[in-house]
Amino acid sequence: MSSLEAVFSESAAGTLAYAMAASGKDHTLASAIGVICSPEEEPLSPVEQEALLHREKARQQALWKKAIPLAGDRQNICPLSLVLTLGEIDEEGIGPKRQKVLSRLMDIFPQGKEAAEELTLQNQKSLCALEEGAKSGQPIRVWVSQNPEELCTFHWLMGRLEPFSPQVDVVWLPPFLPGEEQPFIPTGWGEVPPWLWGALSQKTEALELWQVAAFSRKWKALKRENASLRGVIAGQIFSLPEDFYDSFLRQELLKLPEQFPEAVLIGRLLGQYPIGMGDAFWALRLEEWIAQGRLEPLTAPEEGSPLYHRMLTKKEQSR
Repeated sequence: MSSLEAVFSESAAGTLAYAMAASGKDHTLASAIGVICSPEEEPLSPVEQEALLHREKARQQALWKKAIPLAGDRQNICPLSLVLTLGEIDEEGIGPKRQKVLSRLMDIFPQGKEAAEELTLQNQKSLCALEEGAKSGQPIRVWVSQNPEELCTFHWLMGRLEPFSPQVDVVWLPPFLPGEEQPFIPTGWGEVPPWLWGALSQKTEALELWQVAAFSRKWKALKRENASLRGVIAGQIFSLPEDFYDSFLRQELLKLPEQFPEAVLIGRLLGQYPIGMGDAFWALRLEEWIAQGRLEPLTAPEEGSPLYHRMLTKKEQSR
């Protein structure tokens, strides 16, 4: 019986599916390769673009040739994108409170309502498959890291599966991964290149039932606290005040002029502070600052753009 595969982001699910599809093949599986030039750069000629794409394809094929094949069934991938770092968590399963959090986050983007509904349906489908698999004794392989979203969802999932005495195998993401020139630090499984998944799967750890119970108890304690924010400190999940990360926001604001693009600030926060919180989290924090009168929008985003594609100005309270 092949394992169900639990991953905790849509990007991780896509990368895992690609890793399984490409394993053991001739390493020429079709994939998209983009060429991006900044406005300051001269655009590449068609000949230069073709040469660049050829080099990139050759590079990827060389990496795949060294890769360890990854066994598994793509149909068994069960993505869970629940954003359990944010909002109330004192309900069972995937209820209206969780749907409300997903809607708040996705409203930052165009077609946010539809995206939130699709995420909710996918989450419910994945949870049903994992619970039914655990009941029937099907092994479950979980890919998890120290990313707050992944670690919170992992604890939550252990709480859901504990009553069924599940057979759980965990692949923990190491803090450093080998790069072509130097090691790099991934913030979650969604950043792991597909050719590395097979090698990392060799370090699978089978969980004892007492370990499953321990993770479940930790999540129950967090549920009782029911804070508005959770984060990972020294490898452990803690309940936090909702403004816990605002000091990072203040530091980056000091480096910006009085008027600035909101997207630039969010980009700096993501680049300078890889805490595992995405752009939507920072956009919500900035919405709170606007509501408090610390910042003020000067422009509105263009139709079809994320909410944070606008200009902001600092107010006296933000200085």
